[in-house]
Amino acid sequence: MKSITLLFGLLFCTVGAFAQKDSLKEKEPDTTKIKIGNSIIIILNNDDSDDYDFDFSSKDSSKTGKDDSNDSGIGLAFDFGLAGYMTPGNSIALPANQNLMELNSARSNSVGLTFMFKEARLAKKRLYVRSGLGINWTNYHFKNNINISTSNDSTAFTSDSIRSFDKYKLRATYLQVPLLIGMRLGDLDHPFGLQFGVVGSYKIGSAIKQKYTLGESKLKDKVKDDYNLNPFKFEALARVSIDNFGFYAKYSLTELFESGRAPELYPFSMGITIGGF
Repeated sequence: MKSITLLFGLLFCTVGAFAQKDSLKEKEPDTTKIKIGNSIIIILNNDDSDDYDFDFSSKDSSKTGKDDSNDSGIGLAFDFGLAGYMTPGNSIALPANQNLMELNSARSNSVGLTFMFKEARLAKKRLYVRSGLGINWTNYHFKNNINISTSNDSTAFTSDSIRSFDKYKLRATYLQVPLLIGMRLGDLDHPFGLQFGVVGSYKIGSAIKQKYTLGESKLKDKVKDDYNLNPFKFEALARVSIDNFGFYAKYSLTELFESGRAPELYPFSMGITIGGF
């Protein structure tokens, strides 16, 4: 019950939290376009794939209703949101002995792409079960000048007094399989949607990316390691939508790091979601 209450709290505060994202652009971004049905997602990738901006638009259509051949077929779902972690007491405020792990919340993010399989209808088009297969990239940007290292089956977070970091982030990449039960309310041409379920994930990669100044030189490094991250993640998920645009919140029921090898922390993310309804 505690996790369910937390999940709803994350979902309801998504809009306000998402508005805090840093919008500074240092150079002309690369642009990626993804088409989902009658919608187009435009992803603007800044700062060597570290920051993302997006735009969403719907194409004009002469159809008076949804195409019945598509609403239960395979589709693509995209989500983009803020990422973070909580203590076992469900607080984003870390204890004093973990203050080096404080995140830059405006830059920590989660990006996911999932192919959603054909739905199994339980009550015509109103109630359904749906699964999928996708990939997720989660980036934890740290606020402090730290160094993450692994030794003796433990992960250490220490202050770095030699280098001055412009950016220091931990990226984890997961394969994910969602299993959702959904409801469509109101007009089926433009329904109000609710989805609840779980997401099982398996980590396929992790690395530290850093930019720093050493003397007069500006340097960039990437160090691949597992950092004792938990290879498996099991999350509770809630999504609300109007038509194919909505908001989501996820809260992990498993620890970010392997138990006993790093501080006990539980990942979460919340943001926008498009498609898969």
